Order: sequence, then C-alpha cells, then structure tokens
Amino acid sequence: MSRHLEVILRGRGIPSILKTSFPRTPSSNTLNKLLGTDGGRKTRSAWRLRYTGPTIFRGQSIFLLTSRETRQPWQEDHLSPNNPSSPAEPVEVDPRNMFVSTTLVSTPSADMCGSSVLLHFENRRYLIGNVSEGTQRLMVQRGHSLAKMDEIMITGTIGTKSCGGLLGMILTIAGIVDTTMKNRNYTTARPTARIGTMTSLKLRGSDNLVYYLALGRKFILRQSLPVVPREILTDPRLDDPTNPECDWEDDNIKVWHVPLVNVTSDRRKRRKPSAEASPADANANELEPEEGMTDSARDALAAIVKDMFESQGMDALVETMLHDVRLPATVFVRGGDGRLERYNGPFPGPGREEVPNIPVLARRRWPTGLVQNLPRTRQNYTSMCYIVKPQSRRGKFDRATADKLGVPQTSFKLLCLGQNATAKDGTTVTPDMVLGAPIEGTAFGVFEVPNKTYIPALVARPEWNIEEIAKSLGLIYWNLGEGVAEDPVFLSFLKDKLPGVKHIVSSPEVSSDIVNFRNSASMAVTHNKLDPTAFPPIHLAQPSTETAPELPYVAGKPGVTIRLTSELQVDDNGVGPMDTEEAWSRLQQDGTSKEVLVKVAERRVLVDSPEFEARALEADSDLTTDLLRNVEVVSLGTGSSYPSLYRNVSGTLLRVPGRGSYIFDCGENTMGQIRRQYGPEGAAEVLRDLRAVFVSHVHADHHMGLIAIIQAWNRATQTPEHLRARAEGADFRLQTPRLAIVATTNMLEFVRQHGAVEWVSSRVNTIDIRMPATNLAVSRACPPRVFSGHEAEALGGLTSVECVAVDHCAHALATTFTWEGLGLRVSYSGDCRPSPEFARIGRGSNLLIHEATFEDDMAGDALAKKHSTMGEALEVAREMGARRVLLTHFSQRYPKVANLQMYKQRLEEKARGSEAEAEAEAPSAEEVITASSEGGGSNEQLVAAEDPSAAVDGPEEKPRRDGGATIDDMPVLLAFDHMSVKLSRFRHAERFLPQFRELYQDPSLISGPPSSVSNAFEMGLLLDEDDGVTPVDKYHADKARAAAAAARKAAARENRQNQKRAAAKMKKSAEHGAAAAAPAAFVAAAGEGGEDDGFFTRPSGGSSPRKRKIENQEAASF
Repeated sequence: MSRHLEVILRGRGIPSILKTSFPRTPSSNTLNKLLGTDGGRKTRSAWRLRYTGPTIFRGQSIFLLTSRETRQPWQEDHLSPNNPSSPAEPVEVDPRNMFVSTTLVSTPSADMCGSSVLLHFENRRYLIGNVSEGTQRLMVQRGHSLAKMDEIMITGTIGTKSCGGLLGMILTIAGIVDTTMKNRNYTTARPTARIGTMTSLKLRGSDNLVYYLALGRKFILRQSLPVVPREILTDPRLDDPTNPECDWEDDNIKVWHVPLVNVTSDRRKRRKPSAEASPADANANELEPEEGMTDSARDALAAIVKDMFESQGMDALVETMLHDVRLPATVFVRGGDGRLERYNGPFPGPGREEVPNIPVLARRRWPTGLVQNLPRTRQNYTSMCYIVKPQSRRGKFDRATADKLGVPQTSFKLLCLGQNATAKDGTTVTPDMVLGAPIEGTAFGVFEVPNKTYIPALVARPEWNIEEIAKSLGLIYWNLGEGVAEDPVFLSFLKDKLPGVKHIVSSPEVSSDIVNFRNSASMAVTHNKLDPTAFPPIHLAQPSTETAPELPYVAGKPGVTIRLTSELQVDDNGVGPMDTEEAWSRLQQDGTSKEVLVKVAERRVLVDSPEFEARALEADSDLTTDLLRNVEVVSLGTGSSYPSLYRNVSGTLLRVPGRGSYIFDCGENTMGQIRRQYGPEGAAEVLRDLRAVFVSHVHADHHMGLIAIIQAWNRATQTPEHLRARAEGADFRLQTPRLAIVATTNMLEFVRQHGAVEWVSSRVNTIDIRMPATNLAVSRACPPRVFSGHEAEALGGLTSVECVAVDHCAHALATTFTWEGLGLRVSYSGDCRPSPEFARIGRGSNLLIHEATFEDDMAGDALAKKHSTMGEALEVAREMGARRVLLTHFSQRYPKVANLQMYKQRLEEKARGSEAEAEAEAPSAEEVITASSEGGGSNEQLVAAEDPSAAVDGPEEKPRRDGGATIDDMPVLLAFDHMSVKLSRFRHAERFLPQFRELYQDPSLISGPPSSVSNAFEMGLLLDEDDGVTPVDKYHADKARAAAAAARKAAARENRQNQKRAAAKMKKSAEHGAAAAAPAAFVAAAGEGGEDDGFFTRPSGGSSPRKRKIENQEAASF
C-alpha cells in the first residue's frame, strides 16, 4: 500500500500541481530534498513547506495533501530485492495503464426514464447513454464526480428521454469548473485537492444535438464553459462496410459510431401546410419529403451555441472590476462576512476624483438571448450507439531482465514511459527489451433500441462481421424500448451472433423500480411516520429483478461496476432495494429523537381532538364547502437553482376535487416526482385531470420539466381516435381534451421550437400572457385573462388568470388563479422580490405559495440575486391578507427548518407599530438552532417559547378579527418534497413544525447519511469521489461557521442596544407619570407567558428566559 500525495503551490496566479507516489509516508527531509524546500513541518492536516525553488514561485507556500491509501500498479510489477514483500522505488506510469471500469449509473424507474454508463479512467470520466432528467442529481446521490467528466456520448435519438437533463448537467459542470478555478487562488491552509483540468465539455450525438442546445439560449446565463458539440450525421461504414478504423480516439479510448436508422420512420412524409398549398395542386393530400438543415443553418446554430457557453450570461451577476462596469448599472460588493451589499459609490467618471478599481459584481447582457427564431429542422429517427475500446496498455515490466541488463532502478520509470534508458555499462536499453507485449483492452458497447422497428437495422450492422471490432467485444449495455427485450428476433440475435458477449439490459419491463433518490425518499418515509396526513405514503414498489436462466442477458442493476480486463471482473455490489425503515429506526434509537417522537404523538392526539377540529373549522371561515376544504396542494420540488440530495427544483401541484389539477412551475424531473409520489396508476390519473400548467419564467429550474409533462399528459389522454386523426392530418384544433400552457411568449416559443426536434403534442392550448404595455415603473400588471363558457369549463371552472411582472429576470411573472364559482383564489409568486402589485391582485387569496430563497440575515444576497427572504414573503402575505401560506424554493444552503414563529412574531410586532422590534434583525435558522443546542433549559422550555401550539388550554379565547386574515390567524407551512396538504389541514400540519425543527438539527437522522460529496455539490464543488469532502469544502464550512458566529455576536450587540433603548423609553415614561406597564413588559421580555387565541401562544414581546440567558452568554463572550 502507498499513500498518494499532491503538492499544490499557492499564491499569486494559477498554481502548479505536482504529483508523485511514495511507498510510505515520507519524512520532512525527503520532501525537502525532492521539492527543493527547507524548513518543512507537518501540520495536523497537511505538510506546509517553505518553497526555495524557481524564482517564479518564491515567497509562496506549498501544501502537500494526503489521500486515502491505495495500491499502485507498479507495486504488482516491482519488488525490492532486499525485501520481496515491499515495493521498490516508485515508478510513475501513464494513466492509460491504470485499470479501466464501467459503472451502470441508472436504469428506468418511476423517477428516472433513461439509462447511462460511466466509463472511469484515472484521469477522465466519460458518460455514455441518456442524460435524462434527474441524471445530475442521481450522480451526486451515488457519489460520482462530475469534475473530470468532460466527454458525454448521447445514445438514441435527440429528445427529452436522451437529453432532458443535459442543459441542467451543463450548468452544474460549468459551476463546478468556475468555482474550482476561483478556489485555486485562495491563499488558505485548506486548498482544493485534486483539481480537475477540464477546459471544455465535449458532447457527441446524432442529428439535432446542436439545435437542442440552442433551445436553451434564453436561460443559459450563469457560467462560462466552452461546449463542443459533435453531431454524427453520416454512417461511417456506409461506403465501406469492412472498414475497421475507429471513428475517433483520444489518449484513453477508441470509439466506433454505430447509427441505427429506423427506415420506416425516417422516410415518413408530412402533409404540406394549407398556407403553402397551391391551387394548382391536383391532390390536396399530396405529401412532400421533409428537408434537412442546410450547412449555413448549421453554421448559424453552431455560432449561437458557441456564444451561449462562452459568454458570461445575460442578466446575470458577474465578477468584474469597478472601472470596467458600463454605467448606469446596479453594482454589488461583498462585505466582510462574504454577503452581498449594494455599492452606492463613488463611481469613476469624467471630472471626478480618482476612484480605486475594486472588484465588484454587476449585471451583463449578451446578444444570443435575443435570438428569437432558429433555423428549420426536422425530427431525426436515427438512434446513435457506440462501441468503445480502451487503448492498449503497456506490457508487464520484466524486473529480472532489467537487472540482467544492468538497468538502474532510477531508470525503470523511463522504460515504463516508453523512453530509452542507459544501463550501468553504458549500453542503451529500449522499452521493448524489458516490457512484455501490449495488453489489448476489452471493448464494450452501449446500444439503444427504442422500439421493435429498429431491430432489422441492428441485426444488419456491419460491425458484427469486422473481426478487429468483434473479437475484442466482451460486454454490451442495452437500453431497450417497450417490447424489444422479449422480441424473438432480438433474442435470437444475441444467442447466435454474440454468444460470448455479456449482455446487460435496461428496460421498463426488465429493470427493477429502484428508488434512485434515497435521501429524499427517506425523508418522505420519515415524514409520513411523523404526520401521515400531510405526508401520505409515496410509491416505493421495488420488485426484485430475476432474469430467467434461458435468457441470453441479465437485468441491469444500478451501481454494478465491471473492470474491463481480459476476463471481465464484476463487482456486484450495486444498488439494491431501499430499506424504507432504516431512517425511522435511526430516529427511534437516537436518545434526543425519542423525546421528540413522544411530543409528536402528543401533538397528534391534540390535532385529532374534537376541540381542535372545532376551532380549526371556525378559523377557516373562507372554506365554505367540502370541495374547498379538500383542495390539496402538493410540493413536488422545493429547492432552488440546482436539485440537491434533499430537494428537487421547483414544482407545485394543485388538485381541485372534481375540477382538475394545475401545476405551477415544473423544473427538471417534475414528472419523475409525480410518478414517485403517486405510482404509475396514480400519476396517470393526475395527468388525465391536468388542466393547465403555469410557468413563471424561463429559468432551467422552473421549466425544464415542461416538455416531459406535456408528453406524459398526451400519452395518458390520447385515444385511438387521436392517433388516427394524427395519421390522417386532421385539424388539431378540433381535438379534445386540451392542456393549457400559461406563460409568456418566450416560454411558448420554447415549446413550439422543441416540437421540431420530437413530437410533443397537438392538443396544447397556449395562453399567452402579455407583458405590461406601460412602463414597469408605472404599473407591473399584465392584461388579465378571463374565461367563460366552454373555455372555462375546459379549464375546470377557472374563470381568470391575473399576472404581474415581478423583479427577477426578463418576463418573470407572479400570478393569481381564480375560480369564482367555487370561491377559490390561489396566488403563486414564482421567483421575485417582494411585489406590492402581486399583493394587490391576490387580495384575500385562500392560499399563497411564495418563494423564500433566503433567510433574513442574507437580505443583501436576496436583493442582489432578486429573490425574497422569509420575512419579506410573510410581509407580502400580510399585505395580501392571504388566509394560509406555503413557503417554498429554499436555497440549498438550508438543510434545516427555520423558526417560523419568530418571523411571525416579529411581523406581528411590526404591525403593532413596535419601532424597536421593527429595527431588530430577525435571527437566522442556524442561529436559533445553535442557541437551542448550546443554551441551558429543557426541550419543553424551548418548545414553550417557540411552538405556536405549546399551550392549548390558555385563558379565554381571543375573538377573531374581521376584514381578512392577519398574521396571527394565518397558518404558515414550510414546503418539503412530497408534502401533500389540504387547505383544511394547514393548521394541523403547522403544529408539527417545532418537532421537525428539533429533528432537523441532525438532518442525517431523517434522510440518511449524505453522500460523500453532498456538501461539495451544494456549493458547486464536485471534485473527485476518491477524496470525499475536499479541504475546500471544509474551508467553506469553517468560513460559514465563522460568519454565523459573527452574526450571533452582532445580534447580541443589537439586543443590548434594544434593551438600552427600551429602558430609556420606560424611564422617560416614568418621569412624565405615564403608565409604564407596556414598556416594562417589553423590557422584561415576557416570554414566560403569552396570549392564547386557541391556536398558538404569542409571547407578549421580547425573549424567553432561556434565550436571554443565551444572549447574555454570547454578549459576555463578545
């Protein structure tokens, strides 16, 4: 065993990275001699050495990091003559000589529709197969690194199944590269380990790949990473079927392209549009072949894609220098704690004093997003497949021959690298004298057969008859469509033509319904145990995969790794069925959690009591019918920006009994979330009831799942009559039912242009929301859309859709849906800053769904990134008079649950006009949780101070206020994935939030232990799965903890100032003979008691004794 070490030079400019291996941990003297350093010392986590090497690096520090012990390849070839069991001096070998393996990343399941394979080399990763929706999230879940994955080979035809997650994957990888490059310049004792060297992302696929990428030109905004797409437009063996040459290669692999052409589909003809029909046409039904894209059109698309990924983005914050900002512009800087603050000057300009050129963040626009139309293309029916063969490895080093020839040990390395060496007697020794014959790699294939019509093309491929290709083929991964795995022609082909090849099949019929997103599913299962009403059971069917012995293939099992040696070595420790009770067992065994579970049981008895039901019924006076009480809101995705282990990106489902279902935003893999929530049959029922989809704005985390939703709805609702009408070219406007897409023109154009790549649906009804005709500074209200008659009936009784333009990005909307006949109003914010216009159009809403990306301690970041804080969202709810609120779209930095009661209390005090409390900054969730874990007192005292339902038998009930909801009788819930709450159950679900907060102090108890790279993913730092959490992750975590500590100290200082201010008011009131009871109560911070209105205890003001004790301790330490 040896320890692999890395030396990283830190300082000004980009550091150099040196790598070597040692048979054992070296001493300081050995390292100093090797690296040209002196005065080296070993710290707790790294070697820190003073560099005395070349002048360019003088004055910089060297950090040498150790990773886990691994056996090096040279250890198997070379043994020390003095100790045969110990390795000799290290020999660096070419990365191609390392062992090569493939891992099956995914198979079709309820929450994933595609299959892909990860090819693993020491220096690079290759993803081959489908990049379907959810792929990037799944790779993080499984611990696969994205930092070295700079080549993606897409199988099948270009469309949602093969590329639905591609644009999201590109954004994530771009973020990783961008963050990695920034961290190279950090002068810190915690440098980035094993930094990737990715300079571009190469994509390979069939026709329309570039067109599909260009569809994202309106929302690829954030990072700059050159993307190099290569479309495979011709069959490389069409002219010469015996040609054995590979179609491309690099240092690691050779690749043969194997296109499967569906002749029946590819020769389909389309009806000439009526607008283009000529009166001279003798036959009105005359068909004409579709034309392919011209070379000039392809060049234009390539230019668009190049500009998309090599620009800094449109309307996105980018780092620049102050003197380079084009004014006027909104400029931000980072404060001492790392948070964004608005920069108010001074700005450079003529006639002004010289201004320091400081680093700032400003918004920059780019032209590609302004391109409205793309060149015409046609659907492509060629399914692309690949045969991949690793490059040959060097032969085994013959130590005995080398010693006989007199080669010194120090020259072994040169011979292994293919260079000549000089023997002790001066003769020249060539590599072929001491190395065995090159070891040929074992080839494997990744084939996608979408349906049975592709089988003839598969059987007829010439590659099966080319000996140079077929003889090394030992493994094929098959991604099969419906019915292919059972087709007798296909089975006969595998048995007769490829008898010696190992076949692994992924298909809906063969593959198990594996739960892919285990952390999220564990949370859903545990939440169901805590509150089964708000968290109904999700679909967890996981039938075992047992292939009949007579079949020539085995069912694919995700996570199975195969080493591509001469004889395939299979590591069968793949991903098996999920233990659904594991997380619940952890909770029951944890001492602290046991106490919380007791409180949960008590709370369940409380909310099920007749007294509580009676009070809830009286408070929910707006729910006048059983239909309104049973309206259900389902959180499908509650995260922001990127999907994480715990939360998918935005998606909310509203189910109105007897009327239909409605979706508000649908980020990537929203359809997978629906299938996991309801199962196949339940998902089909939801789709059949679906009436409309609202898309708030064109950002990937809000709309990339739309096409999959439309296609799934089309399959669930189509009938034989629809298929016949499509074949006959009937007028699609007469076909029913229809799905309404409510969005701006940009979003509707995205759907229309996507239809050029693959079939979407002919039964989509677009409801185009026009932006305000006036200046946004005057009015942000869009012209309302009002429905009546058959149109309203088709929309499930929806009578109007009102929208306002909000401050987030171009054409961002917030909306209010109204069903007048039901007395139902639902408002949805999308992503936005607080909007008074939105509060106006949603006045008196039965439900407000509002984003709360940040907590109030990050108000500067919320302003800069155009999002809302939790306090701002509640303020909008108060102005709107919403009867109940669901907060969602949380930043991935918040794995814990915020203390809503503190925010509600602060907002109520602000409404009462308490000036001192209005100026105080609301504490963050981390601060509150830290205080509750560090301070004294029991859990019961903490809940009594924070829990809105801790006291249920208070004094006389406070009468309800008239004129709409106020913050004190407005239930507020925090959304979790797979949460499903009826409007009449909001108050019941709110009672469990304090217990959720206590449990989420250790999120791993609920969701299971996180992946080794989970923290890295949350920050966009996926480096190498071998390293686990990198030193940079730890550095950022320490930095975050330091910032939190500074925030706590600032809060303690603020508290002292508030106390002094309040004491001064009390003294002034006493001097004037005024009654000092209220100020005295404020200063005393009467957390010991409070008013009870039958639903939650509201402290009269100030802090609880426990919190005052914590604040005093913090103030003393500060």
